[in-house]
Amino acid sequence: MAPKIEILVTPGCPHAGLAEDLVREVAGRLSPDSRIQRTVVEDAAEAVRLDFPGSPTIRIDGEDLEGPSAGPAAFACRRYDNGEGVPADWLIESRLIRALAPRHLLFLCVANSARSQMAEGIARSLAPAGVHVSSAGSEPSRVNPFAIQALAEIGIDASGHRSEGTDDVAVRVERDETPPVDAVITLCAEEVCPVWLHDAARAHWPHPDPAEVSGSEEEILASFRAVRDELTHKLETLFGTEFQKHGVDMTRIELSIDGMSCDHCTARVQKALEAADGVTTVTVRLAPGGATIEGEALDPETLVAIVEGTGYEARPAG
Repeated sequence: MAPKIEILVTPGCPHAGLAEDLVREVAGRLSPDSRIQRTVVEDAAEAVRLDFPGSPTIRIDGEDLEGPSAGPAAFACRRYDNGEGVPADWLIESRLIRALAPRHLLFLCVANSARSQMAEGIARSLAPAGVHVSSAGSEPSRVNPFAIQALAEIGIDASGHRSEGTDDVAVRVERDETPPVDAVITLCAEEVCPVWLHDAARAHWPHPDPAEVSGSEEEILASFRAVRDELTHKLETLFGTEFQKHGVDMTRIELSIDGMSCDHCTARVQKALEAADGVTTVTVRLAPGGATIEGEALDPETLVAIVEGTGYEARPAG
C-alpha cells in the first residue's frame, strides 16, 4: 500500500505552504502514489488531542519525521533540527524511503571510494534482515583507506569492501543474485553523479568528497569522520534507529516530574536536560508531568538533580 502522508498546520502558519510544496515534490519523486492529507489544527485543545508538536508537522504512516522525540503538544510554530521552520529534504526522503520498505538500497558516487563505501557499511549495520545494501560508482577505483579507518572507529569492518561500477550491480540483479534495486541515494556534491537507469525511488544527499581534502593525515581523517557522522545520522533516521550507537551503552530513562504548569515550564526543563552530558534526545510531557531521556550511559540521579535545579520535583518513573 502507498504511504500515507499527513501535513498538519495551524491557520496562517508562514511555513505551511513551503512545507506542503516540499512534501509533494519529494513524494512525486519517490512515491507518486502516496496519499497526502492536509489538516488544519484550529486551537490548543485540538493540538493536544492530535499530539501536535507545532506547525508544520509532517507524519508518514502515522510517524512524525523527527520520531518520538518531536516534542510535547504545542499550538505554535515548529522549528526543525536544521533550525528552520521547514524540514530538510533528506529528512522527508529518509522517512519516505523507510515507509516504502526497499529490498535493495543502492548508494552512488563517482569513484565508489569514500562516501558511498561509508554509506554502504553504515546502512548494512543498521538495515533490518532481508534488506540488501550496495554501493557503486561511474568511475570505480579503490576503497579509500581513510574510509575503512573511519568506519572501524564505529565498529564497522569494511576491509573486505571493493569498489564497483553500476554495471556490476546491474549484472548481479539480472542473474537474480540480489533483489532488484528499488531505492537509490546519490551522494555527489560538485561532481556529476552516476545515473541508475532502472526503475527505483531516487533521493540525493550531497556530501563533499573527503578524499579531495588536503593536509595532514589527521585533517584528512577528520573530513572522513565528518561525512561518516552525517551519513550515520541520516541512515539512523531512515532505518528508525535514532537512539542506537555502535559500541556505545545507550540508556533510556523515564522521569516523573511535579510542578510544571505550562509549555514554558516544559521548555525550560527540556533545555536543561538537553545540555546534560551524553544526552541524545529529550521529550518532556506536561500532563502528567514527565520526561523521556535517551543517551549514552545516563545516570538517573544526575538527571533528577538537573530537573530539580530548574525548580521542579523529579524522580525515576516506576
